[in-house]
Amino acid sequence: MRKLILFGIIISGILIGCKEKKTTKKLSEITISNNGINKIDLGKCINIDSLKIAFPDYKISSKIGQQDGPDYQYFEVKKDSTTINFIMSEQEGCLVDEINATTNLPDIYGVKIGMTYEEVKKLRPEITHKTNYHFHTILSTPNSNLKYEISGTFDGPDKQDFIYDEVKKWKVTQFLIRGY
Repeated sequence: MRKLILFGIIISGILIGCKEKKTTKKLSEITISNNGINKIDLGKCINIDSLKIAFPDYKISSKIGQQDGPDYQYFEVKKDSTTINFIMSEQEGCLVDEINATTNLPDIYGVKIGMTYEEVKKLRPEITHKTNYHFHTILSTPNSNLKYEISGTFDGPDKQDFIYDEVKKWKVTQFLIRGY
């Protein structure tokens, strides 16, 4: 009888341990790729239900964003230190136009928030930078929708034509996935 009870306890412990490992892995992993996150890609028609399937343990909200131009709809997917925004197309309301994310998890190349431009360049040697008219500096490669916004300090006037040595210590602040 003691052997049977001991056997039952051991089997229960193994089953509970395996179940906990699977749950922990499922809760913490997201996949940031060239076209999207967790297979929610640019140009895909989505709604709250499709996001709940792709991110079952995350809080999902529909929101309205504001900018200098017209307001826009986006979905915010949030859990712990991860926030993902799916920005919807103005012309086709259900299509994903842009995705931006902050998370402590790496993308498919190993890039993480907080890495310097210099560190990113070691992982993705072909990456270059460009600063837009709103003074956001973006790292990108020619054939990838996955980009990185970097930020840092510069001792001088605002400009758009930074050289590598001026921004190589700037750090990644968010992942951007956009087709433009």
